[in-house]
Amino acid sequence: MGSHHGVILGACLRAAPRGHHVAVEPLPELASDLRRRFPGVEVLEVAVGDAAGRTTFQRVRPQRGLSGFRLTPLVGRTATVEAIEVATARLDDLLPPDRAVALLKVDVEGAELGALRGAAATIRRWRPAVIFEYEPLSAAAYDTSAAMLHAFLVEECGLAVFALDGTGPLSTGAMAALAATGRTWNFVALPPGRRPF
Repeated sequence: MGSHHGVILGACLRAAPRGHHVAVEPLPELASDLRRRFPGVEVLEVAVGDAAGRTTFQRVRPQRGLSGFRLTPLVGRTATVEAIEVATARLDDLLPPDRAVALLKVDVEGAELGALRGAAATIRRWRPAVIFEYEPLSAAAYDTSAAMLHAFLVEECGLAVFALDGTGPLSTGAMAALAATGRTWNFVALPPGRRPF
């Protein structure tokens, strides 16, 4: 979710070439580019969240990777921001309920909690690895804390949170402290008993 230029998508295709891959990207020009570059991938031109409909989305140029429902402090002062309208959907409604999901990757510039809430049934049903970003300033723009993300994944979905280097499982405080250092904003949530490596 938030496929951007498809760097992670390309890595997933190399790791699991026979899998069914779905890329979610709300910016029309990036979704079109993904369809051209990855013809075997199902590309959904939509912004994921916890509700379906249409909403205003902030396209940031030239830093399109910082685009989102809201502007965050990471958007540079010299950036050009254009408000566009995009479709929104819950991932639970986009994926057929019988399609097994092994991995979810979420990078939506602070709106991770809403995206994950919209995927709650999928996460509980299939217990995938969930790679997600928690950057404190961006999350704060959505009134989201490390404690809220951690509680959703651990208490509501029954997963354990790790740093991508395998450190963990992390408590809420440890996750927040690690993100605050700026050394990593990327984490993975896994079913108990599984480890990142």
